[in-house]
Amino acid sequence: MSEKNTDMIRHIRHLILLSGLGVLAAIMTISVHFLTPEPVIKPKEDKKEKVDTSQYPDVTIVLDPGHGGYDSGTIGYSETKEKDLTLTYTLAIGERLKKLNPNLNIVYTRDSDEISWEKDEEKDLIARVDVAKENNADYFLSIHVNANTNDLEATDYDFFVRQDDKVSQAIAESIIDNLQENGWDYESFILDVANYPLYVVSDQDIPAMLYEIGYFSNPDMEQVLLKDETVDLIADAVAQAYHQYILEHDEKSK
Repeated sequence: MSEKNTDMIRHIRHLILLSGLGVLAAIMTISVHFLTPEPVIKPKEDKKEKVDTSQYPDVTIVLDPGHGGYDSGTIGYSETKEKDLTLTYTLAIGERLKKLNPNLNIVYTRDSDEISWEKDEEKDLIARVDVAKENNADYFLSIHVNANTNDLEATDYDFFVRQDDKVSQAIAESIIDNLQENGWDYESFILDVANYPLYVVSDQDIPAMLYEIGYFSNPDMEQVLLKDETVDLIADAVAQAYHQYILEHDEKSK
């Protein structure tokens, strides 16, 4: 056999050997894949620390949805009733406050369209203040919607407080800050009830505030106020403001 043929045979044997080794390696890889157990992927642990609310203040807040029952309040441009929207906003605020601080005692002057007082405007207002007094309330907040038929483009939102009530003034400022941080860029005012007599605010000796969330007489703003996302925005801003103030200024529960 010639030397050339001998080299060719060696070369062929070498190729066969390499091919065999390749096949063997592939078989071993496949075997390892099937014999090796699948790794157990543990769900990521929620590293967010749970807040201990057990020592949060246990103060009482009276939330007052304006109007109700026989009194529809302001009628919106599209015939929406103020009493219905104030109830929606007030319940949303109460719900968020309770989530932030389960120790809070939330009292509503009404939690439906049913009212517990006579169909009389003066007795109506007195009854709301009486709810706060009877429950030894620490804070009082009344929710309303404004109207101005002489200015259908009005869009501001207003807070009515007593001049000596620095607590409600501070909370109102905090609500405004919270709203502005989330894009609510309407103009706002904090007004003294000495110039705008409001019984539910002026006849109390606790921090008391009436919040006009906007104007129903403005057709565009009415539609904005009716949106679920607006309810969420305002309710969150109000609840956070009260919650933060209470944490910083009220005694801890025992």
